[in-house]
Amino acid sequence: HMDENERSIPATGKEDSVVTIVRNPSVDYAELKVGDDTREYSRRLHSHPELSVGVIEEGGTDIWVRDESYRLSPGDMIYFPPEKVHLCDPKNASSLRFVMLYLKADWFRMRFAVDPCRIPQFRKRLTKRQFGMARNFFRSFPDAPAERFEADTVKFAQTLLIDSFRAVETPGTLEAAEGIRRVQARIQASLAEELSLDELSEIAHVNKYTLVRNFRKRFGITPHAYQLNLRIRRAKEFLRQDRTIADIAAECGFADQSHFDKTFGMYVGASPSGYRKSQART
Repeated sequence: HMDENERSIPATGKEDSVVTIVRNPSVDYAELKVGDDTREYSRRLHSHPELSVGVIEEGGTDIWVRDESYRLSPGDMIYFPPEKVHLCDPKNASSLRFVMLYLKADWFRMRFAVDPCRIPQFRKRLTKRQFGMARNFFRSFPDAPAERFEADTVKFAQTLLIDSFRAVETPGTLEAAEGIRRVQARIQASLAEELSLDELSEIAHVNKYTLVRNFRKRFGITPHAYQLNLRIRRAKEFLRQDRTIADIAAECGFADQSHFDKTFGMYVGASPSGYRKSQART
């Protein structure tokens, strides 16, 4: 059981906003997200291309991952492998405060010789020592020199991920997995296109019902929902560039700017213009 000082995780660069992104200019494989007062935060199903590790500092939230659910409270940590679809539902959004660490999968594979997709999602109750280590790591995140930053990141991942769970094989036959990988690649290469289930099932060499079942088993959502998640992700990247919102909507496959505004708000919890302004402050 931790007292208030032990539970405090400083958030350098924090604004009076729902979510603050914290980066270290010396590295490109890690990013920190601090959530505070999440009343407007998205409760939509979503995923991330990176592996993600979340720590609850204050309040609590329910987490849904496929057919499993978790109730997190202060001092709890949760891990999601890359592309694992999940949903967060705070019990009292105005009091929830969390910190999420995102690590690029390629960096993780190179550093540990382990595929993060083969580590299943899990919840872990942190000890005082572990929480203190996480707190110190988050505090030093934006300013640590590259060499020290990598050493701290390796220690964090080794202690809280590698040592906690061994890698496990993803269920499913090799043939089915290869088919899903082909479909995933087609979707990633064609975000602005409307892809039918008939077309995707031909790529996977299965009927469309088997495709949806296998795709759900791998990602937790349908191919269409997966494509929409990727569209939102790409739109967020474009919004950090000097491009018009109308052009971004068209390039990401939305029917028009109104459709883009509505869908983006449902997934991100902010309008495209609001998200762009929040990124300009970080």
